[in-house]
Amino acid sequence: LTPETKRPVLVYIHGGGFVIGENHREYYGPDYFIKKDVVLITIQYRLGVLGFLSLNSEELNVPGNAGLKDQVMALRWIKNNCANFGGNPDNITVFGESAGGASAHYMMLTEQTRGLFHRGILMSGNAVCPLAISQNQHRAYAIA
Repeated sequence: LTPETKRPVLVYIHGGGFVIGENHREYYGPDYFIKKDVVLITIQYRLGVLGFLSLNSEELNVPGNAGLKDQVMALRWIKNNCANFGGNPDNITVFGESAGGASAHYMMLTEQTRGLFHRGILMSGNAVCPLAISQNQHRAYAIA
């Protein structure tokens, strides 16, 4: 392949129950994918109360799900910039495991990501698994 060849892009969203996890190379390194001639991108997003606390209150103006918004922003950046490092902006696949699988599913469902990627792979998580469903609102207020 030449440097002008645009490779498929794989965007990995890590798991961790929306509370822990990271996109660190030690855990999600590119070694396997380098041999497959694809561009691997692992993204980081806000976790825990900073990423997923939702009080569902107009008066408090705390809409929640900032972690998912981080993921949407990352996908926008990847779509607009992946060609600069050998990626094909018309061949992007989002995938994740556990909470990352649920996140990938949310990315597949929202209109905000229309046209930003072309395929999704869900591994041991989806948008309707108990892990991905909103927790007790009283608990959220206690944390806040």
